[in-house]
Amino acid sequence: MASRSNRSDFNRRELLGLIGMGGAVGIAGCIGDDDDDADPDTPTPTATPPDDATPTPPPADAQQMVHTVSDGENILTVDTAADAVADGVWGMKFEFDLHEGVHFHSGEEMTAHDFVATFDRYQFSMMEAQTFDDVMYYEADGDYQLNVYLPFPDPEGIRNANITLIPEAQAVLDPAAIDPREGTTPGGTGPYVFDEFEDAQYYVVQKNDNYWLDDLGLDALEWYDGPGDFPTSPLIETVDMDLIPSDSTRQAALLNDEVDITYGLSADDLTEFDQSDDFVVEHTQTGGYDFLQFPIQHEPWDDERLRQAVNHLIPREVIAEQIFAGWRDEAWIPLPNLAQAAGTADAVELENLIRPRNEYDPEAADEILEELEAEGVEFPIQVQLETNADNDDRVATNELIAESMNASGWFDVNLELFEWGAFLGRILVPDYWERGHMMYVGLSRTFNPDSFVGANHHSRNVGQCCNANYTSWDDFDDMIDDAALEMDFETRQDKYDEIWDVLTQRHGTVYTVIGLTEAVMHNRVQGFDAYPFPEGLFSYALHSPTTQVYTEVDGSDTLRLAVAENIASFDPPYSNDTTSSLGQSFLYESLTTSAPDGEVFPWLASGWEMEFEEREVADYADYMIPIEEAEGGN
Repeated sequence: MASRSNRSDFNRRELLGLIGMGGAVGIAGCIGDDDDDADPDTPTPTATPPDDATPTPPPADAQQMVHTVSDGENILTVDTAADAVADGVWGMKFEFDLHEGVHFHSGEEMTAHDFVATFDRYQFSMMEAQTFDDVMYYEADGDYQLNVYLPFPDPEGIRNANITLIPEAQAVLDPAAIDPREGTTPGGTGPYVFDEFEDAQYYVVQKNDNYWLDDLGLDALEWYDGPGDFPTSPLIETVDMDLIPSDSTRQAALLNDEVDITYGLSADDLTEFDQSDDFVVEHTQTGGYDFLQFPIQHEPWDDERLRQAVNHLIPREVIAEQIFAGWRDEAWIPLPNLAQAAGTADAVELENLIRPRNEYDPEAADEILEELEAEGVEFPIQVQLETNADNDDRVATNELIAESMNASGWFDVNLELFEWGAFLGRILVPDYWERGHMMYVGLSRTFNPDSFVGANHHSRNVGQCCNANYTSWDDFDDMIDDAALEMDFETRQDKYDEIWDVLTQRHGTVYTVIGLTEAVMHNRVQGFDAYPFPEGLFSYALHSPTTQVYTEVDGSDTLRLAVAENIASFDPPYSNDTTSSLGQSFLYESLTTSAPDGEVFPWLASGWEMEFEEREVADYADYMIPIEEAEGGN
């Protein structure tokens, strides 16, 4: 292929764009500083129910350590878990049988030792809390069997045991060193190989001529029951990506026929493309949502009544129908369709309970705020609302929220906007909560209902994604953990219904809209189907035996993309400081793969066997060490 170096530029700004926060989000960075004075006190809010819902006191260093089990004073690390496993103490075990004859782009054969090295790399990375809260230990049993241990039986165990594979030769490199800018050509087992990359300009991959599924055939996928002539790899030979943070510039590139497909456009642009005969908008409801987080560790925000009042000043219907022109759904309940089967016993009944708490109701807000004023709270309350500047719809949403709060007369809200990279570096640090600001961002989660509460409310996610304001209560941590590990399906639904009830009374974090994953393309792009999560959007659509989906472009073997994100790192998402999963998804693959409905299938593993035993924290007492002796955290 001809070099990209002579191609014209799109007058791009050199910044990180936005598609959301990714799927298994663990993004972090540290850009700039904030001199705001921090409130050293940890106030006690008035909470119902229960009456003793006190915010979890932030420790001196809120960054979480690699761990799987803790009793508050002692901790089980991956290293000490090895002794427990050796003595037969574990809650869940997966024996993954790996495909033989799978080769990395380097030509080396994939073995279980590569997976062990990959897990090692995830320790103390941006994914540590989300990986090692579930995985307690991992080991190779020969070259083609990988054993992954979880501390407790977990209905989502097979998802939690999954990992994106890095070859051992690259897994041992320094963090963020898997990068052509660092002299390393990234490569995994994926259907495409790295070709060219120009920072903040373009990224090109070429079809892997030695792809393992081409060699092994569809018979290697024992679960596959589709047509025998389904291709064993993508039909697209070249994926040519322009890295364009600006929504309007990506839209112009599509209109000018400089690219075939893009995503992340404004609602108005989506509507125009949807009405055109020359373009197609493929979309599906995602697991992504936008949320507003209050500074609950600061007075008077420690009082849940204040947060309830603000929630009644958020016009969700206006946001969804006017700002997003119907390309978003109101978050009447904090649970999208794809997680409702496991996350509620009755979605209609749940909405009937919760929707009144989330509806725009200035009179209800006034009544609450008058009560607080009578108790001595001083108004107007001054507060800073922070979000990223790189998404027009998100800026408009926050302008509307600030305007609504200020128009009530009870608040003086100052909206501050930051470019995406600076915003991430600002909010994903252990001490952001000390600043006392409200923050608003988007997050993409999983098929697991736990992911729609834990990321924003569990104390383990402070300093990582996405509990920026230390929105946490000890009893709520216990509720989250209890529901996540409930193996009885109906009991689990009931426990999550209780969680949504409590969450939408305390309102430490409020959910505004649930998103759609949309891709806009010329009508010459055929077969493209949207995936619920942005990070899997293109890798799924280009080739997925789970639903027999593959993409073609009439008259071309090249697919030209305009993507919003620069590539901060080629580490698989999000093992280190990386904000783009689109760059990695063509090169790397995982133990398992998921269909759009959430069903899990073996992928790099030919299959697995599962064992489990009921366990409690006390079972690990002999293997736990004092927290202060545990390594990790930064």
